[in-house]
Amino acid sequence: MSHQEEFNKELDAVYGEISSQVEGFGFFDAKLSGQSQEVFRQQLGVLRTNCFDSLDRTNLLQYQVTWRWLEAYILRQPSLQGFAQAVSPTGGYSKGLAFFDMGNDRQVTLQSLLRSMWADLGDTLSQQYTGAASTMGAALRQGGHTARAMLEKGWRAVNRAYCAHFEDDARQAALQLLLGSHKLTKVPMAEIRRCPQGKLLVAVASWNLHGHPCWECPATLKGLIQGASTVNGEQVHPDIFVFAFQEFAELSASNVVLLSSGDEARQSEFEAKASTALNETGETFVPVRSVGMVGLVVAAFVASRLASSIRSVSAQRIRSGLYGQAGNKGAVAVTFQVEETSICAASVHLESGQQVKKAQERADQLREILHSLCRDKGADLVVLSGDFNFRANFPDASANPQALRKTLTGGWMSVEQGSPVGIAQIGEGSAPSAEEVLRLFRESDELYSSRSQSRHALQETLKEFSLMEGPVYFPPTYRLVEGQAAYDLERQPAWCDRVLHSKVSVQRKSYCALGLANSDHRPVCAVLETLLLAMPQEAQSQKSPSPSRTPEAESQPAELPDLLEVDSFGSPSPVEGSKGESSSRPSSEAGATPSPVHVQEFLALGQVTGNLQPGQLVYAKYKDGWFLANVTCSGSGLADVAWLRPSGDVWGDKAKMSRYLCSTNADETLHGDRLPIATHIRLPSQAHGQSLPSQAPNPGEIDLLG
Repeated sequence: MSHQEEFNKELDAVYGEISSQVEGFGFFDAKLSGQSQEVFRQQLGVLRTNCFDSLDRTNLLQYQVTWRWLEAYILRQPSLQGFAQAVSPTGGYSKGLAFFDMGNDRQVTLQSLLRSMWADLGDTLSQQYTGAASTMGAALRQGGHTARAMLEKGWRAVNRAYCAHFEDDARQAALQLLLGSHKLTKVPMAEIRRCPQGKLLVAVASWNLHGHPCWECPATLKGLIQGASTVNGEQVHPDIFVFAFQEFAELSASNVVLLSSGDEARQSEFEAKASTALNETGETFVPVRSVGMVGLVVAAFVASRLASSIRSVSAQRIRSGLYGQAGNKGAVAVTFQVEETSICAASVHLESGQQVKKAQERADQLREILHSLCRDKGADLVVLSGDFNFRANFPDASANPQALRKTLTGGWMSVEQGSPVGIAQIGEGSAPSAEEVLRLFRESDELYSSRSQSRHALQETLKEFSLMEGPVYFPPTYRLVEGQAAYDLERQPAWCDRVLHSKVSVQRKSYCALGLANSDHRPVCAVLETLLLAMPQEAQSQKSPSPSRTPEAESQPAELPDLLEVDSFGSPSPVEGSKGESSSRPSSEAGATPSPVHVQEFLALGQVTGNLQPGQLVYAKYKDGWFLANVTCSGSGLADVAWLRPSGDVWGDKAKMSRYLCSTNADETLHGDRLPIATHIRLPSQAHGQSLPSQAPNPGEIDLLG
């Protein structure tokens, strides 16, 4: 079979799929004689072709339909039937009518002329659209995929690729101009940079549950939350709380297959119990997002005062089990923004095993996970917590395993008594373990020991992604006997459970393990402080509302009502009685440092006469200034308060910022504890005759981003 016959057969096969419909349309045929017209045939339909992915293939189909129509037409015309069996120069039979090309001194068929014309049309369209001729033009002209046609097709494909990568912008702009959709290039604007406007406190709790639902025991869940938010014996109030669980559900073969998206019923149950337990800490929390995969779960909660600033929430699952096919190993992550600070929190579970091969697999899995999480520039704060399965190669473990386990168990027992949270809390920010336990860690841990063959690969990965780990001052977290502070004799103890975090702009307050004994692992916790970044107020006023904000957040007023107007000298100025009048307060000078409220009249007028309620809005004294705060609890003439942080629309307004503790560069995450109400608490409503609710205002009335 010749190239031409094979090519015709391919086109006939394509045309055969629509031939019945197209031939049913027929064609219009009429004879015009003077003023009269005689119609012989009517056309009953129109064929329309759309180019979805290939202009060249669409052009070939159009050619074949046209040729079949023309062939049907000439065979019905008696005057043209004599040319139906013309002979080609080679003596072979040709289906088309024959013509003589005097320029080239050769005979050509009507089909050849039509092919040449259609190929020229395809080249012209392709030239306009892609900058190069059609890749199928040569095959259409020559009637098949000859060697010459294939060579020409390859050359045009290279030419088209070059034009697409280096010369397409001007052509696309010209097409848009012709279509009326051309847009003028915008004048580049000066880059607006994020700037620090406060600090965020993030508490992280990670635990391999071994399939046990820890949340079903209120005391265990409360102990986990308290232990994760206690620093040097004092309870702190985190803005964000992250739970990272491994083996949230039992890692059975059926669960690995069926729970590819996690156990959603269990996750919902945990979220409800965790929200209740977090709200008992004195501050209300709302869930941001949780995501699961087989036994992995990560859940993020945020203080309700920050809820309106959360946006760009997303989740990710990274499978590492069975060479990336199963979710029993890998990571799940939640990413979100608080104003302009991006946070990525992940729960990780890597390959287990003591062998060198398994250690290398863990290093590869960790690198793969970080590449997926930090594909672009990464988040401002990245927290990886979970069961990394890092093993310990104790030098004398085989000689005297009972003595080794006794030493490690003593690391828990030495600090369990007298713990401020009722359980053993061991590590940085609490009581460290015994020196002998710390020596064993330095000599045997997979990540730090000089004898570890995967140490270099792991540390290079952490360096590449700017991650670090705090000092490990706690005993091995695996494998202990459930319900006891004793290690399992069948497994080698190891520091499997860890928390890794970003290096830049992060201050670690604590990194410890807890003595909760509901699993064969012990939970590890960390408290991290990072910068709260935001755009300047002028930049925010130019931006349209973010589509990721909820309708409730969009309905909030743009400004915090002025509870205390302060002029540049610190004396009070009257609040205007009508909305149509402007405030008489002078504006602060550019670059001036906002001054706290020093107002003797305010002290006299704003004294507390009744009881304070949790959540009530007050001014609390800090050094020589008075700043907005919420009451967390009160009694016996004393009150605990949480100073507020400003909402995004207040940032940049120095006068309004002066009402917030962060304007003094003080650490506003520190709460005021046991402040004398008579001398350190004032009510802004009394100072100005305003009627403020005794409870904290709801988010629809006032934005208390603090």
